[in-house]
Amino acid sequence: MAHFEEPLKEVIHQYKYEFIKALKDDLAHLAWPYLEDFPKNSVLTCVPSSPKRLAWRGYNQAEEIAKILAHQCGLKLESNLLKRTSYKTPQTQLSRKERFKNVENAFGADKKKNLKGKQVIIFDDLVTSGATLSACAKELRKMGASRVWGLVLARNR
Repeated sequence: MAHFEEPLKEVIHQYKYEFIKALKDDLAHLAWPYLEDFPKNSVLTCVPSSPKRLAWRGYNQAEEIAKILAHQCGLKLESNLLKRTSYKTPQTQLSRKERFKNVENAFGADKKKNLKGKQVIIFDDLVTSGATLSACAKELRKMGASRVWGLVLARNR
């Protein structure tokens, strides 16, 4: 994980907000070495986008990178383990305390999926407070995951 500063900050921004999808390969290349130490039977998933963001962007940026990572590392990708059940204010506009409150009950688990005893890696492009990853991990543990890790490209201060 890198610090969210230039030039990585600009690359992530271009990928997410200027829709330069070709950057996903380079971003996946940055994360790939960190997956080598995870057990090969781990399940890889990603933070789900809200329907509003998905419609606006046309893709889930974390899922696009996770697809590449799963292929490169031979991991099973299950990008639909979680879904957004509510979407309020974008996290970028909130304080640390507000971020945790904002994502309470914002994610739901696919009740048909059983993760009993499985180890799951949640991928996202950026972490600031950890609120989103924590909320996702909580749902994955409800599904039976024995261990949940977060993997991100960058950490914002």
